[in-house]
Amino acid sequence: MANIRTGFSKLTPTGVLNLLGNVIEKLAENATIFTDPPIPLAALTVLETALDSLIHKADQGSANSKALRDNKVKQVLSALSATAAYVRMVANGDAGI
Repeated sequence: MANIRTGFSKLTPTGVLNLLGNVIEKLAENATIFTDPPIPLAALTVLETALDSLIHKADQGSANSKALRDNKVKQVLSALSATAAYVRMVANGDAGI
């Protein structure tokens, strides 16, 4: 049975952003298979835009901007975990999906 490995804890905020972008792209490409994700693609895209903005603001340095970025990262990781569980369920062990 195929398994989706998350390994989220090792990702930097930029790594989380890149992963989110990849997930959005792959879900869109396979919309006929993954028809009802727990977090709609539009909502994932909003999270992607917000995280990108917060990463850039945090690069400029204030503790508050870094805290906002880190909170958004937690939100994104939660959305990615829910999406991974959904993909795992729909794929039902088929690594080809």
